[in-house]
Amino acid sequence: CKNAPAAAVEHPARLHPDLICPEGVLEAGSPPPAGREVWCHRLSGTSWVRHGPSISWHANDQRKSFGEWIDDKQTGLWISWHDNGVPQAHGEYLDGYKDGIWHGYQTSGDPESEGRFVQGKEHGPWQYWTEDLIRVEGTWVDGERDGVWADYDAGGRLTSERTYRRGRLISHGAQ
Repeated sequence: CKNAPAAAVEHPARLHPDLICPEGVLEAGSPPPAGREVWCHRLSGTSWVRHGPSISWHANDQRKSFGEWIDDKQTGLWISWHDNGVPQAHGEYLDGYKDGIWHGYQTSGDPESEGRFVQGKEHGPWQYWTEDLIRVEGTWVDGERDGVWADYDAGGRLTSERTYRRGRLISHGAQ
């Protein structure tokens, strides 16, 4: 008696090759050209919650964002792109909030901003660029400007300083 060959197991086609859902989690959405986003989700009680990777696209089919969800909260590294394919921003989420150092980029790929988030609010020193020059720098405290903020011209020279206290402008001086 010969052993019968193992039956072939059919796996459904993935919505997108980069969308790999955790075991027991379902794919949802539609990639281009029919849609603009695919994600993983699971049933939690009577509601569907995002759980696993998520990918979205711009209207021109360039990738827009890629990141991970756990129980409907963004988590881990998230990356976004401009519609020309150049990175727009990247940083970490923790429990659904931006947390840690975030980097922003102009459509040219040059730096645009850099600073820290704590529970979704800017906190600590930040720098903002135009082209490849720092144009503004200052400090955030719990999502509000605080302390001295400096503005620079295209030659890198200080042009003005603004002082904030808990988000309120208290003085402004030109250099």
